[in-house]
Amino acid sequence: MKRILHVFLVVTFFASLFYFGEAHARRKDITDIFDEKGITKACVSDVKNSSGDNNVNVDEIRKNIEKALVERRSHAFEVVTSEASADILIEVDVIEYFWTDKDPVDVVFPPVAAAIDSASVENYARLTANIIVKNAKNGNKMWGDDIRATLTDDTMTKEESYGLIVQRLGKDFVARLCKKPKEK
Repeated sequence: MKRILHVFLVVTFFASLFYFGEAHARRKDITDIFDEKGITKACVSDVKNSSGDNNVNVDEIRKNIEKALVERRSHAFEVVTSEASADILIEVDVIEYFWTDKDPVDVVFPPVAAAIDSASVENYARLTANIIVKNAKNGNKMWGDDIRATLTDDTMTKEESYGLIVQRLGKDFVARLCKKPKEK
């Protein structure tokens, strides 16, 4: 009886690996959908600011996301202002802005690198936004993630960080959106 149970469990295990592996292989990545279209028309909706920091410039965030889309080399995006003419809608909600004149210590290995990081004093800015990409035709969510952009600089003031960090957010978002999974 134990042997039959053991054989059943082993067969079930390998069958599930095969099934889920095949299902994953059949799943289309969002970049595959973009590639099928040729040029993807993207509309970035008005950016919301839920961070509580009124100095976060939502118009600059939208402009930098649009710029990063247009500059993307691995896929052609066209930015449109009308949701009706778009293939995808991009919704952005800024959920955090943080600045400090003491850069937090990164988790770095080996320990010597961590010691050097903790000894350096730099200014640090972080902007986190929840970004959702939807199919413009049916409103279904295609992709979504919290994108966290960080920036460290010796001389960056808090006032300067607002303009610099939004540039990083746009580039980080588009890079994450268009990242293809590693080939096996």
